[in-house]
Amino acid sequence: MFRPVGRIRLQPRPPAWFEGSPKAWEALSLGARLNLAFQHVHQHYKIPSKEWWENREFFAKVHPAFASYFGHDTVDLVLDAGGGVGLQSLLWLAYGAARRAWVVDRRCPKLYPVLLEVFQEVGEFPEPEYWEVRWEEFRPSALPLRTAIVGVHACGLFGERLMERAREWERPFAVLTCCHETPDDLFVAWLKEQARGKGISYFDALDLVRLGRIQGWGWRAWLETINARTSPRNNILLGFPPRL
Repeated sequence: MFRPVGRIRLQPRPPAWFEGSPKAWEALSLGARLNLAFQHVHQHYKIPSKEWWENREFFAKVHPAFASYFGHDTVDLVLDAGGGVGLQSLLWLAYGAARRAWVVDRRCPKLYPVLLEVFQEVGEFPEPEYWEVRWEEFRPSALPLRTAIVGVHACGLFGERLMERAREWERPFAVLTCCHETPDDLFVAWLKEQARGKGISYFDALDLVRLGRIQGWGWRAWLETINARTSPRNNILLGFPPRL
């Protein structure tokens, strides 16, 4: 079970939606409380449980890589690209793994403040800053050295754009790839043919090509995976530049 890595303060009293005694609430781990918080929102709003478990598994896989790279369990900023309802940022903050969080997406969903309020009934942590802007137009004035760029289900070409911006900013990234589009139809057809010949999926083949490209930058690159039962598109691409 993933444990808090930074200094956090759990709320001492159970929230109104908790169906149990104060002693039962006190006995729960942070992870169990967060699971219940999500389930409370899930019961009242149309948010798939799959999104929660994707984000949980992604966080548990990638946080150790960033902690090892920076030599510190807590990053100064987690930059949640295409963050939607902000689940990834909320996890980093709730576990004390990030001092601040930015969520970048074209528009802030109505569900985001609901999730934020319910999660802050579990523990005290700073509110993420939400940037309503297209990723291509996002131009921060500066990023802390200890910045972790993350993207959960960076669909299609968005994953490519995330990686390119990370390279531009020279900051490490982790992205759960999805849809696997590229702008080159001829290359896609060729790669699909090669993948069939080797008995592997096109999705895995393209992610391996991406790994090679990242390594060509002089970065360290590798693949992690989340449980395929959670998501059939379960590859996590990680890219880390030479030590800052």
